[in-house]
Amino acid sequence: MDARLEQIIQELCSHDAIGAESLADTFHVSTRTIRTCITQINEELGDAAHISMKRGRGYVLEILDEKAFEDQKRNRALNHIHQIPATPEERVSYLLNDLLCRSEWVTIEQLASILYVSSATVSKDLKQVDRVLGEFGLRLDRRPYKGLRIEGEEFKRRLCLASHMVDGLLRPEDGLPQKESLLNSIAECLAVATGEYGLQVNSVAKHNLIVHIAIAILRVKRSCYVPMEPGQMKEIETLREFACARRIAAMIQERFGVEFPPEESAYIAIHLSGKQSLYLETDGDSVIPDEVWSLASTMIERVWEAYRFDFRNDIELRMNLARHIAPLGIRLKYQLRLENPMLADIKRRFPLAYSMALDASSTVSDAYGSPLSEDEIGYIAMAFELAIERQNGDSAQKNILIVCASGAGSAQLLAYRYRKEFGGSLGRVEVCDVQRLDAVDLRGIDYVFTTVPLGKSLNVPVCEVGLFLDDTDVLRVRDALRSDANLGGVERFFDRNLFIGHVACKSKLEVLRALVDLIAEHRDIPPEFFDLVLEREQSAPTSFGNLVAMPHPNRAVTDNTFVAVAVLARPIEWDGHEVQVVFMVSVSREGGAGLKEFYIDMADLLSSEQAMRLLAEQQDYETLLDLLRNASNL
Repeated sequence: MDARLEQIIQELCSHDAIGAESLADTFHVSTRTIRTCITQINEELGDAAHISMKRGRGYVLEILDEKAFEDQKRNRALNHIHQIPATPEERVSYLLNDLLCRSEWVTIEQLASILYVSSATVSKDLKQVDRVLGEFGLRLDRRPYKGLRIEGEEFKRRLCLASHMVDGLLRPEDGLPQKESLLNSIAECLAVATGEYGLQVNSVAKHNLIVHIAIAILRVKRSCYVPMEPGQMKEIETLREFACARRIAAMIQERFGVEFPPEESAYIAIHLSGKQSLYLETDGDSVIPDEVWSLASTMIERVWEAYRFDFRNDIELRMNLARHIAPLGIRLKYQLRLENPMLADIKRRFPLAYSMALDASSTVSDAYGSPLSEDEIGYIAMAFELAIERQNGDSAQKNILIVCASGAGSAQLLAYRYRKEFGGSLGRVEVCDVQRLDAVDLRGIDYVFTTVPLGKSLNVPVCEVGLFLDDTDVLRVRDALRSDANLGGVERFFDRNLFIGHVACKSKLEVLRALVDLIAEHRDIPPEFFDLVLEREQSAPTSFGNLVAMPHPNRAVTDNTFVAVAVLARPIEWDGHEVQVVFMVSVSREGGAGLKEFYIDMADLLSSEQAMRLLAEQQDYETLLDLLRNASNL
């Protein structure tokens, strides 16, 4: 029983009789709506009580079975305690789901009545609802004497619903199983169909895809369909995922009695093609289109222009980027979202790779006419981190298998992390998704490292590890296995004259101006140097957390590589992050010897929370030099 019906019962309990007009005024609805509510209440009450209309008096509640009525009252109270949102965040989710599923107008007063809060509280919550809707290209249409409702395309409604799906979204009248049962059934359909058609969806994206299909079932049940233009349908029917989507739709129809028209199969195909696994090994039938291959090459060239870090002959990086771009293009075209649960760790642990991904992603944005989210940039950063780790890998002795839940890309990233940290002890390093473990030949494997419980025993030693190696473990294992090789020499790119501490600047622009002015005093830089730095800042932020920012020109314009450093007296806001240590990097047009080691040591330095906090506290050049000389041991 919803909140309004419960409130009507409470009104009737507190009055001997009450007229229809009085109830309508109390709840800001019509007398016709009150009559409909009374009918629904009588159905709910059954033999326990009954509401009848008494001429000259109004509605009267007659209790027929005192015990049964009290039991119902107690059960309703328990249900309302569980169901009614109690926090602003819960109310926003409730309002989003309620409004997205409504086609009729609703007033703020009606919503306040449902939520047991004031109209002012609902109005405040609706500001946040407006903000969320705007992210999906939707809006609240408000009309005097009518109320409000959401305006926007069905496709965008579903995207928004999927991102805020809550337990209360499913209603008894939908005739569908409860949420968990529904999602499990869809997962079974998805596993069968993708297996038949040889498609793979990584574990992180799979749940998101299942939720989108659940939303599609719900909306079709309510006769809300995604429209498709004939030309758009023809284009989608050419996707290899379309046949798989039709198979999924057929199984859904058989299980739930929901008939999916071809347009809804196309909707599933769009999501399926946008959720393909990252960095999968392609089979012989997989063909990367020329335009995708060219875009991957442009991304690598963009990194060369800005960093002079040469990946141009790295065929594996080019392939990883190309495999990622194909489904990424689908996601950008249809505004699909792919969450990246590793984003915070990627930005904190791999600031250099993330910075490269920011530069490279600008070429993708230009190609598809749509900016990339931080989640998407994080996945691209993984590809660059893999390439960086690969260039710093060593030979080894033990053969290991890395198992991850979130796909081969993250497993490879962890593998290359192992190669970097413990290269002297590792030989063959293999990776796999947890779902493909049964197909892996373990002969010759000495150890299995897994980021998730396997739920079964293997005939080789198994060790559970974090997705990113714990710092304490890295130091302990490194002491035992790694040689004391010196990557050193990175300090030659730094100059005491290009270091300033206790800087009193209060904004990003002030810091950038101060550093460029300092550089101009001691280095030969082109007149447009400051403008090139600003252009890079406008294309994407250069702060990644850990109190650090690494601004740089958007292309190499100086004869030599150097770094200017500013340590601020107090942290400032820099594109959403607190920043206190700023490294302004300018890379030589010619690249030059030692640049790879420079970037590797810089990555170690920038990702070390202890190092950055120490530099922020000491604020002197000697501390910076000590940190640089020990960068590989941070």
